[in-house]
Amino acid sequence: MKTIIYTSHSGHTQQYAQLLSEALKIPFYTLKEASKNLTKDDEVIYMGWLMGGLVSGLVKAQKKFKVTAVCGVGMSDDDSQIPNIRKVNNISEDIKVFYLEGGFEFEKVHGFPKLMISMLRNAIYKKVESGQECTETDKQMYRLFKENKCQVSKDKIKAVVKALK
Repeated sequence: MKTIIYTSHSGHTQQYAQLLSEALKIPFYTLKEASKNLTKDDEVIYMGWLMGGLVSGLVKAQKKFKVTAVCGVGMSDDDSQIPNIRKVNNISEDIKVFYLEGGFEFEKVHGFPKLMISMLRNAIYKKVESGQECTETDKQMYRLFKENKCQVSKDKIKAVVKALK
């Protein structure tokens, strides 16, 4: 039986794990819970938040379970990140990889990621608001930081559900 395992930092990945669990009618666990409830032979769909292209917790999940699909959850709506996610995390071609936009809620970020995002946010604000030349990514990040909201949506998992059914 397949199971969803996830690691969430600000709650977006957890919300997607629950939505995907309901859609696929399979259980979901945090990585910590799964370590107590599943075996190495269990096939899992792993979901984790992204930082610098790395899917949080994936290496640990791959050591403990048979990961058959990976879903990275990030701030932007740019699913062109999938090849980079595959490369940075050294994910083989036989494993399906997906990307979902979780959004950005600064008050939910904590620890080292909050420091990193704070520095990035300040740099983006300064660049955009001073009228410097900006890339589309700069503009998108500026919008995300200004909107400061959750982007989790049941509609955004449709392609994932279709590919995994």
